[in-house]
Amino acid sequence: MSKPAKHKRHGGNKYLLEYRSWISMIDRCTNPNHPYFDYYNKRNIIICEQWRNSFEAFLKDMGARPSIKHSIERIDNDGNYEPENCKWGTKTEQSRNQRLRKDNTSGVRGVCWHKNMSKWEAVIRVDKKRIYLGSFDTLEKAANARRLAEEKYWGKVYS
Repeated sequence: MSKPAKHKRHGGNKYLLEYRSWISMIDRCTNPNHPYFDYYNKRNIIICEQWRNSFEAFLKDMGARPSIKHSIERIDNDGNYEPENCKWGTKTEQSRNQRLRKDNTSGVRGVCWHKNMSKWEAVIRVDKKRIYLGSFDTLEKAANARRLAEEKYWGKVYS
């Protein structure tokens, strides 16, 4: 795939972090040699044309990064890089918005089957601590416990 279109000076050091985020976004989605290329390419995640061709358009839509701890996040993790699906997020926020692990059998993040108890267990991580939410007879009850914990500990959660 081609490199991003030439663009005007991006504001010097004032927007250097945003510029690096923009270049990195383009690289991981378009460069087959990028270590994460397959994670994006195989899922057909693309960058909208206006952002792909213009750092200025990207900066206008996203605004300045709130802090050094923020990076670009797709609200719908399976969606594209486009204004209505992106925001600046912290690592903690982004960790809550990851796709399910390949070995997840419940289909619900933080819920797994406990073989010895023959029950569903629900857990959540908050400030790097694992909080046990309980064991449940049904997947539905365990998933509900997890959802309520997300609301309690995290506030707004993306689905």
